[in-house]
Amino acid sequence: MLTRITELVDAGVNVSGIKLLALEQTNLRLQEEHVELRSRAEVERRS
Repeated sequence: MLTRITELVDAGVNVSGIKLLALEQTNLRLQEEHVELRSRAEVERRS
């Protein structure tokens, strides 16, 4: 029983790690899009 609980906790940690990685990747993508949109807006404002 204790082994099973440990397995479940380990699996939960893995899932949390995967979710965290996915969130970090989403955050990076959004930051890149933000920079791209800002530079595009800057170009449009100058023209």
